[in-house]
Amino acid sequence: WDPPAWCTAEGHRSEPPGQVEDGVQYVWRVQVNVLTDSDGWQYARSFASGVKWSSAFNPQSFVRRRLHVGRPFLPAAAAHAAAAHAAAVADGDGAFDAGGIAKDASRG
Repeated sequence: WDPPAWCTAEGHRSEPPGQVEDGVQYVWRVQVNVLTDSDGWQYARSFASGVKWSSAFNPQSFVRRRLHVGRPFLPAAAAHAAAAHAAAVADGDGAFDAGGIAKDASRG
């Protein structure tokens, strides 16, 4: 079983990330960390449930995946207000997080 080229974390078909989602402009980036290679890819033998994913390609790697993370684009004035809000949250005034996730899976 191969998931669609673009899917949710649960494997359900989704559209590629758009610049505008629900009227909000987003900036998308590929998540890169110690669990991925320098381009954000993880490699495995298959897309089967429970498979072990690796950050390094090897001859036994037949599939790959990567995670795209979206954050709302904030113009300068809105960014300043968001920074002030984030500072208030850091002081214990509440919780704040915004973002979206899409997954790109393709054959290596």
